[in-house]
Amino acid sequence: RARFTRAATVILRRGLGMTDLCSLSVPLETWSQTFRQTQKRVSRSLQSVVNDVEALAASGASAADAQALVRRLIEDIEEKKAAAERNNALEQDQFEKARARAEFAGKGKPSVSDWAWHQRLLDVAIAEFLLKGGDQDLALTFGVEARLENFLDAPVYATIEAVEVSLRSQDCSKALQWCSENASRLRRLNSPLVFQLTLQEFVELVRAGQHAEALVFAREKLGAFASEPEYSQEYQVAMATIALNEPEKSTIPEYAALFGSGRWDELARLFQREVRRAYGISAKGVLDVAVQAGLCALKTRACNNASLRAAGAKSSLALQCPVCSPAGRLLSETLPFPHRPQSVMLCPFTNEIVNEHNLPFMLADGRMISQKGLQLISAAEGRHSSLKELGPQDVRAPRQIYII
Repeated sequence: RARFTRAATVILRRGLGMTDLCSLSVPLETWSQTFRQTQKRVSRSLQSVVNDVEALAASGASAADAQALVRRLIEDIEEKKAAAERNNALEQDQFEKARARAEFAGKGKPSVSDWAWHQRLLDVAIAEFLLKGGDQDLALTFGVEARLENFLDAPVYATIEAVEVSLRSQDCSKALQWCSENASRLRRLNSPLVFQLTLQEFVELVRAGQHAEALVFAREKLGAFASEPEYSQEYQVAMATIALNEPEKSTIPEYAALFGSGRWDELARLFQREVRRAYGISAKGVLDVAVQAGLCALKTRACNNASLRAAGAKSSLALQCPVCSPAGRLLSETLPFPHRPQSVMLCPFTNEIVNEHNLPFMLADGRMISQKGLQLISAAEGRHSSLKELGPQDVRAPRQIYII
C-alpha cells in the first residue's frame, strides 16, 4: 500500500487527466483516515487489556473473579476484532477505488479512435457533476448503469450535504463530529473551521442569555484559540458580547455579523470549502470546466449580436453553433471571447473554411457562399439538406468576391 501511495503521488504530479486526478485523492485520504482510526482503536484496546490484567494481578483476586474478567476481556477482544475486520473491508474498498482510478489515469491520453476511454471519461464527468449538484440518487443510478462504482465518492458528498443541512438548521453537532474525526488533517491545513464552529456555539449560549455557561464554555473550549494571532480579534469581539444587553439587536457591525441570520449560511459554505480542501476536491466539476472552455473557444461577437444572429438564422448550419443555442447563450453570457491571432471565415452553408482552395462567392441576396457550396448545388440540384433553402434565383450568376 505504501508503494501504491507513492506511485499515485507520481501520477498526481504528472497531471494525467483532470477527472481522475481530481478524485484520486479522495479514496487515498479516506483510506488513510480509516487506517488511523483502526490503529488508534486497536492500540487503546490492547492497552486497556494490559491494564486490566496488571490490575487483576496486583489485586490478588479470586479465581472466579479472574475467570469473569478473562471472559469479559475475550468478549471485548472479539468485538474489537469484528470492528477491525469491518474497517479492513472499508480500507480494501477504498484501495480498489484508488487503484482503478490510477490505472485509468496512467494510460495517459489515448488516440481519438479509443471511444471506450473517452466515453468512460465523459461518464465520470457527468457523475461528478451530478454529485456536486446534490443529485445523489440520480448519480448512483447513473453510476450503476455506467459501471462507475470505483469512480464515485457518494459517501463524501452525502456527508457534505447532511452537515450543510444541519448547519442551516442551526446545529453544529454533525460538523463538530466530522472535525473531530479529521482533526489532524484540519490542523495540517490550518483550517479555521473548528474555531468558527466553536465560536458559534459560544454565540448561541450568549443569545440564550446563559452567560455563566458561556464563560465556562469559553474557558474550556474557546480559550484555546485566544493566543493564536489569526483568531484573537474575533475571540475578543465574542467575549465582549457577554457585557451587552440583547447583543443580537446590536447595530455595531462586528456584533451584528456574529448574531446575524446569514451566519449559519456562512458556516455551511465554510464547511463545504474546507471539506473540499481536505479531500482535494475542486470547487468546479470537470464537466463545468470542459463546457465553459468549449463555449469560450467557439464564442464570437456574432453570437452576441441579435441582428447578426437573425441574419444567420436563415442558414440551417448556423443553428448548429452551440453558443447561438438558447442554452449556450445563457451559459456563455459571462465568458470572455477567445484570443485569435488570425481569423478564418466559414461558409454558412457547408460549415467549411473559406480560403484560396475554397473561394468565396456572393449570392444575389448578398449572402456569402463557398465554392464547394456552389458545387454541391450543381451536383445535388438543391437536394442537399443544408442548401434546401436556396432557390434558383438565389444562386443565379454568383459573383466571386475578394476579402482583404
